[in-house]
This record gives sequence, C-alpha cells and structure tokens, in this order.
Amino acid sequence: MSVRPRLRRLVALGLTAFLIGSAAPASAEAAASAWSTNGPASGFCACVVVVHPADPQIAYAALPNRDQVFKTTDGGETWVPAGAGIQFESGGSTHVYTLVMDPSNPETLYAGAYNTGVFKTTDGGATWAAASTGLLSEDIYQRSVRALAIDPLNSQTLYAGTYGGAGLLKSTDGAATWTEANAGLPPDSKVYSIAVAPSSPTTLYAALFASDGGARVFRSTDAGASWSPANEGITNTYAVFGLAVDPSSPQVVYAAPNAGEPQLFKSVDGGQSWAAATAGLAGSHMMWSIAIHPSAPSTIYLAAGSGERSFYKSTDGAASWAPSDEGIPVPEAYAHAIAIAPSDPSVLYGGTAFGAFRSDDAGTTWRGPLNHGFPADIAIMRVALSPSSPERIYAGTFNFMGLSNYYSMFVSMDGGGTWDPAGNGLPASEGVWSLAVDPTNSLVAYAGSADNTVRGPGNPGPGLFKTVNGGASWSQTGLATGWAYALAIDSGNPETVYAGTNDGVYKTTDGGVTWAPTSLSRTYGTTVSVRALALDPTDSATIYAGVDPYWAGSVFKSTDGGATWAPMSAGLVPAPTALKALAVDPSDPQTVYAGFARYMEVSGGVFKSTDGGLSWDQLNEMDVMDLIIDPADPHTLYFASHADVVFKSTDGGVTWTTFNDGLTNLSLFSLAIDPTGNKVYVGTGAGVFDYTVDKTAPGAPSILAPAEGAVLKDAAVAFSGTAEPGSSVKVLEG
Repeated sequence: MSVRPRLRRLVALGLTAFLIGSAAPASAEAAASAWSTNGPASGFCACVVVVHPADPQIAYAALPNRDQVFKTTDGGETWVPAGAGIQFESGGSTHVYTLVMDPSNPETLYAGAYNTGVFKTTDGGATWAAASTGLLSEDIYQRSVRALAIDPLNSQTLYAGTYGGAGLLKSTDGAATWTEANAGLPPDSKVYSIAVAPSSPTTLYAALFASDGGARVFRSTDAGASWSPANEGITNTYAVFGLAVDPSSPQVVYAAPNAGEPQLFKSVDGGQSWAAATAGLAGSHMMWSIAIHPSAPSTIYLAAGSGERSFYKSTDGAASWAPSDEGIPVPEAYAHAIAIAPSDPSVLYGGTAFGAFRSDDAGTTWRGPLNHGFPADIAIMRVALSPSSPERIYAGTFNFMGLSNYYSMFVSMDGGGTWDPAGNGLPASEGVWSLAVDPTNSLVAYAGSADNTVRGPGNPGPGLFKTVNGGASWSQTGLATGWAYALAIDSGNPETVYAGTNDGVYKTTDGGVTWAPTSLSRTYGTTVSVRALALDPTDSATIYAGVDPYWAGSVFKSTDGGATWAPMSAGLVPAPTALKALAVDPSDPQTVYAGFARYMEVSGGVFKSTDGGLSWDQLNEMDVMDLIIDPADPHTLYFASHADVVFKSTDGGVTWTTFNDGLTNLSLFSLAIDPTGNKVYVGTGAGVFDYTVDKTAPGAPSILAPAEGAVLKDAAVAFSGTAEPGSSVKVLEG
C-alpha cells in the first residue's frame, strides 16, 4: 500500500508520533557517546596576551566572542578555558578587551569586559567574580572597560578606562571599589589605553577620544588625582590604542594611533612634545600594541593590525624599525597583541587574526599558530581521509574571512585530536568545494576550489590542486580552469582521477598533470555542472555523476571510463532539486544511493537504486547535504542534513535513527568515515566533529517516514531498535 504524506503523520509507535527523524528519541548509541570537536580553530583573534612574571610557559589570551579567556601552562602548545564567571549582557558582545596580571601575585588577574565592567580571579583563571562596585552605569557602553593598568609597586591600585564616556576610574583596594579619576580630562571621554610608568608609578599616561571628536594623550603625575594634556606634536588624530612607558624613565613614552600616519610617536619629555618614530615602518598600519624590553628599553616591539607586516622590532629606541615576523603569515596576520615574558625576554607571545604565536629568539622567528584548545570556529566544507592511514584527516574550509590561503586547509595527524593549517599553495578562495585522498597513500590529496576571484600576488585562482606531502604544500594541477565541485579517485589506479566541474567531468590518468574532458562535458551542447561523483569500487570504468537540476537528468552513468554517458534518472525527483551526494555499495555495486538537498519548493531526500541506476526509489524527503556508506558494513548509511542532524540507517535505508547530541545549532556540510566504520566525521559551520560508533549498542525505536508513493512491503512498517512491552505500530487510513 502507498503511504501519503498526511497519513504518514498518523503512524504511531505505542502513541501518536510524527514519523520524522528529528522527533525520534536518541538512540542508545547516542546515549553512550556524543559528537565532539577539537577544532580546527582560527584563534581569531587573540587580541590580548599577558605572560606570567616568573614562568614564560604560563600565559593568558583573550579572544573576542570565544569563551573570553584561555590559559596555557606549556608555552602555548595547548590552551584551556580560563574565563568561568566572566559575565556579559544577554545577547550582547562577549569581548574581553583587556587583561592585567598582579606582578606580585600572578594568580590574580583582572579582565575588562564589554558592557559588564571588571572581573577578578585569584586562582589563575579557574574562577572569576565581578569587581565593579562604583564602576557600573545604566549606560552599557559606559560599563565597557577598554583599558586596565596596575601599579607595579602596589598591586592594590588599579586604573580602568571606560569606552562609553565615563572616563577613567581608580581603585585602591584591589578592585573592590572604584572612584572617578577624571579631573582635568574632557567630559564624556572614551579611554582606549592607560600606561603606568614602571619606575615612577605616580606618573600615568592615558589615551582617549574626547567628546569633541579629537584624540588626546593626557598625563598625570599624582596617581590620577589630576590630568593635563600631553599632545604637542601628535599630528595623527586617530585614537591611540598603544601606549608604553620606558621602564627606566617615566619621561620616555610611546604612542601608537590605530590608523592613519604617522603610525608611531615618541616623547622624551613626559609628553610635552612628540615626534614621529616611523623609520622602517611600511604601509599604513593600525597599531595595536607596544612592548618594551624590561631591562634593555631600547628594544621595542610593535603589533601592526594592518598593512604589509605583522610585528616590528627596534633595537635603538624607535630610531629605526625592521620586520620581525618570520614564520607568521603576512600580509594579513593582523597582529593585535605582543607580550614579553618578564623572566626571559627572549620569549614573546603574539596575538593575531590567525591566533597565537610564540618566539623563543626575541622575535627573529615565530612558530604557530598555537591554537590547540581554542574553540573550533571554522566552517568545514569537506572532510576526507585515506583508508591507508585514517589518522591523517584533511579538512577543507570555507575561508570565512577571505584572507590568504592560510586557512583554506587544515590537517590532523591524530584522528582529529589536533589540527594545523595546511593551505600553503591553495587559493584564497570562497571555499574548498571538493576533496579526495589517495586511497593508497595518505600524503597525496586533491582539493578543488570554487572561486572566481583573485585576491593578490601568490593567489593562483580557482582550479584543482594537489599535495604529495600531506598538505605541507599544494600545487595547481593541469586542470586550472573551472570550479571543481566533486572528485573521485580510482582505488585500483590512483593516478586516474575524475573531477566534476562547472564544465562537466574531466579525467586525468597521470595524477593530474594533464586532463581531458569526458563526453558529459558537452552532452547537451552546453556546459553541465557536476556536483557529485562516485566510482564502482569493483569496476573503475563505471562512474556515476550528479549534475545541476537544470538538465534533463540528475544522474548520469558511464561504463567506459567517461567515454560515453547515459541518463539514469527514472524515479528521481524532478528539477529543480540539488544533488549533493552519490555512493555505491562496495559489496553490491548495483546498489547506488543519491542524496538531494531541498531546492526552492521541491523536497530533497535519499534515493536508492538496486539495478545500477536504471530505477530509483525514494527513501525519505529530508534535506541531504552529504551521504556515506560504512565500508565495513555496507548496510549502514549516514547522511547529514543541513540543520544539525545526522541520520543513520543499519538496514540499507529502510529505517533511520538520529544522533545529533553535540551538534546543536550547527550547519552540516560533509561526512567522512574511517575504514573500520568505528569513527564518523562531520564538517560543520564550526569545525570538524567526530563520533565514536558503538556497534554493539541496540538502537532505540526510531522511524523516518517513507516518501510519498513508497511501497511498504507485506503491509508492514519497519522500524529499528526496541520498544516497550505492549507497543504497536498502526497505519491509519483516511
């Protein structure tokens, strides 16, 4: 009998329930496991960094909109959340603007937050508590603390600069209470930075943006009781983000505006006069941070937020500057923070748009990004691995910032435990849209770009790329044109690769050196956009290609290695649906699956053919983004829907269960599975998630509705799992 859509809703398992996967109870397998992620993380952006005064291995970093504060105890190799208790307004920004550490008790730190004031920890970041008495205002912007500074000789004394016009405040009791310290400052000032002279802590400098629209530097010589202008010679009217005082002289101070030119000023008379100190600084930079060597103050470092370089170093008191960023991707690293380890000044930490970096040789070279432990935040379009070495996983990204090629690809060497950027040689594209790994050699992989823009020197533009060294570098193959949406490698002869492009299917037999179009490229006298490919694992001359919905057939088949193609679309949904995935059963190559995403008003779903594509049956009407077969158990299938649900079938698609614990509110794009079938990976809008499959656990009752017109054989509704005693399944007519 046929099941119409309105009747499917009346099929019940012991009680009335909708027959949709998302309403199904979580399986016993899901109860025993859950999706988890370890990245990849961009570290965007490590905007604030502070280092322990006695141990250069301990540092803290603040990331905007990312769980606020993180801590490392191993020199940046790993980071753990260290911001529990820092609160933000509901629905508001979650920026931690500034961090300061008590130099006499480094377990005590203070954080200045957007719209909620100051927070304090006394246990090295394990817990935080509000420390804003006297500081908070009804205006959320006035509650935003942009700058903090601490008296190096009396750590009970702190200064806070607010962003919304409340000016500058002072605490003399370790942030228990705050009072205004605005005498002499313009009204409604926004304070961007505060610097205390290390050798004379009653001397302070504050950089602010006044209500009359002008940037200002002010000086106090009485610990903030009064202030006077200290601007003469600062010709740049942009806000000063960086302020630093020479540790040996309170009269020598540096000021770095956040835009425009000159980019840096120096005063040797306590701010009475300033002169530009820009020799060697290239381009137009947004200067964010200044760090001065604690015992050799003629050595200074700059973090440049934009321009041609990321970090600069001077060894002559800012008379001249040289780039200090070897090992950091430029020009788009957008450095925001630089910090010197007080106990070992050769150790530096840098915060950039690419995350955290560390130098152990006073800025000569850098290593990183050191983002392990930062929250996963990169959209992963494609995930792929090789059966020969499944611990090596490739993750092709949607380059969310449109920066360089740096984040186009990530590689994990430990099954997703840690990730490192591996995009050297790939284009700065809108995404890696196809990815395939040589089944016999995990060091060899292909990545297809879908980008029609070129963003500067070194960007090779769209096409198909290959690595032979595990992602350390990529080079463009002979297929340099077209958008490469799909890839398939012949497992018997990995030198033979098929590429689905916006101009049909191309084939190489020499590992990508040369390519030739197959006949599908001009089947209808015009271009055919191919979005999915699958090879018969027992006969590599048999290929399935899924095309855009604008053509006469959604699926085409070739049995002669692409020389000829025939449409195989009987029973598939009519145009315009979007075919996303094809998969061939490795144990029965006559069994083929096709996954369609919903397109406009036409439903998608999973389709199955048991006659090599001659006819198809629709198994469901879900929104399918990707579909895979368990290589160890071909009756087990997985498909990812667009909205945070992965479905699983253990009976060849007759019934489905959901398991999405840990995937809440995530877009899902792609799936991969290891050769044992014990671990499944999904590429999401926030990193790669993995799931360890417990193949011994029984599934809970779960039914995914058959499509309209599907025949329930022997008048039975199939379901997986166990049911409570007395449960029944009813199909109600009418």
